[in-house]
Amino acid sequence: MKRSVVVTSFFQAALCIVFATAAVNNSFGQELKPVYQINCGGPAVGSFAADAYFEDGKTYGTNTRVDVSGVPNAPPVQVYNTQRYGASSYTFPNLSPGAAYVVRLHFAETYFADPRPGRVESPAVGKRVFIVLINHKVVLEHFDILAIASPNHAVVKEFTVSADANGKIKVNFQSNIGSEAMINAIEILQGPGSSAGTSIPARPETPANASGNTSNGKATFNAQNPCDKDDARQKIGLWNRGIDDLATADPTLSKDQIASIHKKLDLANAILKRSMPDLAGVDVKAYHSVRGSPYVKNGPFPFGLTAAVFDYECVPITAANEYIRGTIVIGSETGTWLHVYFNSVAGLVPAGNARLVNGARIYLMPKVEGQVRGLPLLVPQRLDGWRDEEVIITSNGELPFKPVSREAYLLGRQKAAQDEVDKLTRSANSSPASIAQRQNELASLTNYLNGLTEQEKQMQAVIKDPNAFPGNRWTKVFVTEAEGGYALVTLSARDFEPASSRTAAKIISVIWTAGPQEPTQQKAVRQIRDDLDVDALRQLLDQ
Repeated sequence: MKRSVVVTSFFQAALCIVFATAAVNNSFGQELKPVYQINCGGPAVGSFAADAYFEDGKTYGTNTRVDVSGVPNAPPVQVYNTQRYGASSYTFPNLSPGAAYVVRLHFAETYFADPRPGRVESPAVGKRVFIVLINHKVVLEHFDILAIASPNHAVVKEFTVSADANGKIKVNFQSNIGSEAMINAIEILQGPGSSAGTSIPARPETPANASGNTSNGKATFNAQNPCDKDDARQKIGLWNRGIDDLATADPTLSKDQIASIHKKLDLANAILKRSMPDLAGVDVKAYHSVRGSPYVKNGPFPFGLTAAVFDYECVPITAANEYIRGTIVIGSETGTWLHVYFNSVAGLVPAGNARLVNGARIYLMPKVEGQVRGLPLLVPQRLDGWRDEEVIITSNGELPFKPVSREAYLLGRQKAAQDEVDKLTRSANSSPASIAQRQNELASLTNYLNGLTEQEKQMQAVIKDPNAFPGNRWTKVFVTEAEGGYALVTLSARDFEPASSRTAAKIISVIWTAGPQEPTQQKAVRQIRDDLDVDALRQLLDQ
């Protein structure tokens, strides 16, 4: 573990204070005496000493000009050009045990300031969200610099704390979502005449929100007053924006088209968030996705919104997790996911490799189990024991599926078998036995098809085993839904036809995946099922 050389003697500590003699006023206009002023990750600048007293983390520097307007008692602008990032901590010694101090933390987002050349970037909110603790108490949670200030603008957070029994104040930075935690500069200030047990007013804070204010109640938990599982379940989470997935398969989309996509997805995000108002015990990270190809040539481009649900957990009191034990933190991903897809349908399971003669993919029709806000509730097939639920929104109110007849299914398999025979026959490495096997399979499909009545040929195909061949005594080609079979369908090209814009929304699929059925996940899924604003989503369709 890499550590800095920490100044411990009174004389050495005084050297730092020599460079920090100018008085500073706090938010209430009180004159405060600087005790420590540190330029994190950089050299000495004005009254700010070179980086010291740190443990772990890395440094980053830039020449970007940072705007300090609106920052009271602003430090030299150069301190915002360097930072220490990653999981790290600063420990300031030689303070009066129990005395009250004001800790000023300086931040400016200079890394996510500009789009990379040649690439359209989404808003960077949500790309760096982190936690700050002072003397093992959380003072900033879900702290996102860009949620309260534009790039290259200084932000100052101010807190009143007491030095511990050893005369130390420790500031700890823990990454939460996206990129790593960071800090540009730290000040430790003491008011005139303050002594142990006094209180210096600090900037008032409101309940936690995306701008990174103090969490409601969380700062009261620590190793001496630990949380429990019920506390974690009652913790009110946030609906965050994560890092977008812009791995588009079509580089011809213009910047304006990408911007149009993001606008629709922002609206979908607001609708989904509104449909899940109770975030007790869970935290949500949502991001935009632009990838894939249109279902039909020159059709509208597929894009979507994905929201992952995380739970909260109480960190146990153990020898590990020194800085956050006894507190509530965001836990692991729960297996509960929410998706809104435009111009594509999620949850479709292919019927093996089967295709129609024209090449259209054949799918297993999801089961219909009731309704959600007047729309059929679809339950796609899953073999892992988890459960997907889905609703599909179209302009005409009809599902985008076309039934596949037994004849169409068998003709498609017959063509695939013939193609395989032709391929083996052309190959010099094919054995006569393998060719004969494929010819027998082709013959069995042909004979089976010819043996069906016209009425049987027109019946919708329902299968259980996509690999079943006629004549196999263990499996049947066609079964009933009561026998566990799934009806076969294809997607109707009508709902994916070219529109006036490639970013038009012709069809919307909303699907949620339920993870392990803990109470918090049950509640998350129940809210979406009961309160999904279908009418608002329908307004996003382009006629």
